[in-house]
Amino acid sequence: LTFQPVTVEANGRRITTWAVQDVPKIEAELFAADSNDVVQTIEVGAPARWQDIGAWYAGLARDRYTVTPAVEQKLKTVVVGAKTLEDTLKALHRYVTAEVRYVAISLGMGGYQPRSAADVVATGYGDCKDKATLFISFLSRLGIEANPVLLSAGGQVERNLPTISQFNHAIAAVERPGGRLFVDLTAAGVPWGSLPGPDQGQFALVVHRDGRTEETTTPERDDAAEWNRLELTGTLDTAGYATTRAETMLAGATADLYHGMVAGSALDSAGRARFLRGLASRIYPEAEGDSLRFTDETEVGGNFRVNFVARHGRAARLAGPVAILSLPFIRLPGDLGPLIAELKARSPRRFTIEASEVPPAGDEENHLRLELPEGWHAELPKNVALNGPFGELSISYAQEGRILDIRSRRVAGRGVLAPQRINEVIDWLEKVAAETREAGSVVLMRAAKP
Repeated sequence: LTFQPVTVEANGRRITTWAVQDVPKIEAELFAADSNDVVQTIEVGAPARWQDIGAWYAGLARDRYTVTPAVEQKLKTVVVGAKTLEDTLKALHRYVTAEVRYVAISLGMGGYQPRSAADVVATGYGDCKDKATLFISFLSRLGIEANPVLLSAGGQVERNLPTISQFNHAIAAVERPGGRLFVDLTAAGVPWGSLPGPDQGQFALVVHRDGRTEETTTPERDDAAEWNRLELTGTLDTAGYATTRAETMLAGATADLYHGMVAGSALDSAGRARFLRGLASRIYPEAEGDSLRFTDETEVGGNFRVNFVARHGRAARLAGPVAILSLPFIRLPGDLGPLIAELKARSPRRFTIEASEVPPAGDEENHLRLELPEGWHAELPKNVALNGPFGELSISYAQEGRILDIRSRRVAGRGVLAPQRINEVIDWLEKVAAETREAGSVVLMRAAKP
């Protein structure tokens, strides 16, 4: 808060008043960060400790972990064929995340007290705490300690004010010899061993069966691990069509997304064809894909790789003695004029600035090696090299013999900056707009006919 409360003691009572006048209307601003002193709130809670919250939840959940004959039978059915403990854990994880439907019914104590493992198995549905309870029950039958974890997914918890209302999500913590592993049983697209973005770096309570409660912070993925890379090698024909071999390496949240699409649903021939057509068209319009191959290492903390061939894509449009080669895989921020105009019109700025939201966003590298027809050569655009607090953008062009070599690299900005630095944002966007005006295509001079 940017103002101080007033406390008065009279007649045996203490009265605290929070009051402020002439509060300006809050209006949204571009690239506003969550960490700011514009949006202010007051929360009130009874005198309590986080230990009290955890013990209360432990009491509500104590009789919900019972492994009934029905739960035992479901466990045996799910893990049939598993050869190792890791295989068993992954099978249980897949079942609870993908086959138990997410349904939340918060009637009475339903918003706080989980349903029993037996009820979840019988009905085939449950909310976050129900799914966590079932998973924990399965593991307890295997002799593996696991406990519920309370947190606020994607939110911020005021640690000095212990209240159950600050939490909106429940996951599980598995205690293994190699260390604790956090598991979100509602995130079907996230591989075993990973957490979805909203769960990462959050204050959380690990609640043990006896009510003992640990205050902790969930792990946060290293930003450096989020890189996505695209390697293209192809040949352009004299009609302007290209056949290109694509090798894509995806990491972080993007890898999890692809893992979920592939592992979460068995792609039949029609689904595989649609998936491949979508990939190929992102390289060049009208391209047909084939030779699709996946390499999924996300289960062991690795990357997701996609290899395919995009055939006969419309890469260049012929115009007299020239051809205009498009580069759709180099994602540029588009027309920044309206964005710049809005930022200039909203002054003075009130909100802090989230650097990662300022274009061009994302962390990726692209590399194209394209063999041109005999006698063609490129009129190379000016290289782009921008670096600042809002990220990095570089594009380089070269031709050696018939090989056209184009590389692009984008790095998102990091951190939260003061509102007064909005002019730096405007300067950056104007530079990006000016430097990338010609970056999305290359003029190719075609060989003269004999």
